[in-house]
Amino acid sequence: MRRLTSCLILHALLAAPAPVLAEAQRVWVLVNDEYKGELLLDFNEDFPCLRRPLLEEWGLREQLLAQVVPTPDTCLSRAALPPETHYYYDRIAQLITFTFPEKDVEIRPNGVSTSRWDEGITALFVNYHLNYTWDNATRSEYEPKNSNAWLELDSGLNVGPWRLRYQNSMLREKTGERTSYTRRFSLGRNIQSWRSRFLAGEGDTPSDLFDSVSFRGVMLNSDESMLPDRWRAFSPRIKGFAKSNAEVTLRQRGEVVYRTFVFPGVFTLDNIYPPEANGDLEITVKESDGTESVRIVPYASMPNLVHEGNVNYQLVYGHYKPWRGSELPRPAFVQGALFAGLPGNFSLFGGVIHTSLYDSQALGIGKNLGTWGALSLDVTHSRATQPRRKSDDRGESYRLRYAKAFFDTGTSISMQLRYYPAGRRYRSFQQAVNQQKTWWWDWDDNGNWDGDEDPEKRWRAELNLNQNLWQDGNLYLTYWQEAFRRGGKEHSMMLGYSDTFRDVDYSIYASYDKAPGLRGNKEVNFTVSIPFSVFLGEDRGRGMRLNTEYTAANRKSAREALTTINGSALDDYSLRYQLGTAYNAEKHGSLLANLDYQHNAGEIRLGTTQRPHSRQYDADVTGSVMVHPGGVTLGQTLGDTMALVEIPGTAGIGIDNQFGVTTDKNGYALVSYMTPYRVNRITPDTLNLPENMTLPLEEVDVVPTAGAVAFARFLSVEWSEDEEGEDEDGNAEGEAPVPPPR
Repeated sequence: MRRLTSCLILHALLAAPAPVLAEAQRVWVLVNDEYKGELLLDFNEDFPCLRRPLLEEWGLREQLLAQVVPTPDTCLSRAALPPETHYYYDRIAQLITFTFPEKDVEIRPNGVSTSRWDEGITALFVNYHLNYTWDNATRSEYEPKNSNAWLELDSGLNVGPWRLRYQNSMLREKTGERTSYTRRFSLGRNIQSWRSRFLAGEGDTPSDLFDSVSFRGVMLNSDESMLPDRWRAFSPRIKGFAKSNAEVTLRQRGEVVYRTFVFPGVFTLDNIYPPEANGDLEITVKESDGTESVRIVPYASMPNLVHEGNVNYQLVYGHYKPWRGSELPRPAFVQGALFAGLPGNFSLFGGVIHTSLYDSQALGIGKNLGTWGALSLDVTHSRATQPRRKSDDRGESYRLRYAKAFFDTGTSISMQLRYYPAGRRYRSFQQAVNQQKTWWWDWDDNGNWDGDEDPEKRWRAELNLNQNLWQDGNLYLTYWQEAFRRGGKEHSMMLGYSDTFRDVDYSIYASYDKAPGLRGNKEVNFTVSIPFSVFLGEDRGRGMRLNTEYTAANRKSAREALTTINGSALDDYSLRYQLGTAYNAEKHGSLLANLDYQHNAGEIRLGTTQRPHSRQYDADVTGSVMVHPGGVTLGQTLGDTMALVEIPGTAGIGIDNQFGVTTDKNGYALVSYMTPYRVNRITPDTLNLPENMTLPLEEVDVVPTAGAVAFARFLSVEWSEDEEGEDEDGNAEGEAPVPPPR
């Protein structure tokens, strides 16, 4: 053996070196002992082509990058790296490692190379949501039936970077009327070289500078989700506590915007970028036994600040799209906006909207104050056609915004102040469209306007405060107030606190709402959730909770009490039940019962409510179907970006990324929510593998683009007691499996 090794070494030393040409290789990358994933890099003389964007996404600081001079082919040469940088390449193992001085590397958990972005596979899919409700309340000539039903179908087709989306609804009302209509239809794609997204069809305009409206047309805008984290706008830091392996879901305005899986103990989410610049976040922590805890976090971002040297843009052309059944006009409009990052952490931004009945121009400046937060100031001018008068409505809006996150104390705060000058009539695009609709009774016999108009605003102030306290405590405050020119104010406030004490979850909030000329509405709500293990012991009471909610208010109709028993059954806690009673101030009580089964192929909910003079039954079915090159797979409701997982030759293997998801008889499973342009690690539950099977790789990373169906394939190895095992691709046990084609 030694003789053979010596001969091989001697042959390698004496052999004439062959010319080395640049070639693309897929390699595993480690930077300062941190795994950066599998990248496709161009190699020349055993050194990869390193471009500046890649090094920036690895977290290298500017002072190091400034010392590195690009070569003519835009790659960074090996000789240009600082002498203290260490590099090692193992061609056989397809592994490269870089070691940079710690002082030159930032902690950037989500830095991702663009070479890893995956457009996903070709797939056709549909989300379905079917609801049926029946009650025995007295029928009338206007509502002759006791039941109604509706079906929502959200379909999609992915081919390369193109995303075709179609949303349709079908209804059958109690009146017997049957209706079907299209909610939204669009074709879009990402443009990676521009860090942008293109959409043709129906969508919503961006809300960074102007209020968002629905439209039918085309849109091209920068996509900040493609940027490194440090170049993006303010992200909230959400802290929580999980008692077990838990699924954490974030919703904004009822829509799921983020979902992840966390381990037991304290967790922190600091890479959340909700689609809406303003809107509370609802955080749901679902434990492994099916129990859930919910809390609210106020959120408002500073979207108009961009990194120095970057430029973001928005271009929209189309027709205004009113809500279904509306008689409002549908004017054609064009909207554009530009945001530029300047030296000194300043940002300059502006935009325009132009239609036949409305014009608006906005201009503003922002400043990143570093440890003191971020500040911006903008002014918007508008002109709106006013059918009630001969002259147009013209006015200005001045807006001052501030946002800051204190990570050391777990505090996030955002404030906004708007001012509307006296004698002016500022209108948003939506307000301008709304005021085009008039009624005949608002005009006198001489053709003069004689109706009422909304009072002109004087100013509006907003405050959002969120404070994380100790392990699982959270304190939040939301407040806004508007003042009007003719006197009077309208304001709303909510103060809340939630915490956990010895497995008992509790929360309390108080709110106050007041409109001009009306009595203020006061409300206090207290909720407590107690696990049955407190009464019956850990083994007998696991998965069951007693929930009590009480609401006190100065309005009689708002006073109510609700008590429920929630629990879960089956080995995987996929069956959940709820029994409860509700009682209000009008001495009307009701009994309720609900059953929920969450399966690999979807979710079924059955419920009934018993009131003094009526009884109601309802059924709800949700899920998805996907057609892909490997066949047809059923799953739970899919998000915008998803993954198809394959473990050949297995069935019933769980995926840790989502509750209730297991492989079907063909070895496929659907994971509903992936974060685009970031590393998503997909992990099967290897404890449920057959005894004669192992997975050489127990975790696969995918980096999907927005809207993609990422594909993650796990190679399995089977063996018997009498022979050496082979995987399904013919690799002997112990050999490295051949990566699947991409």
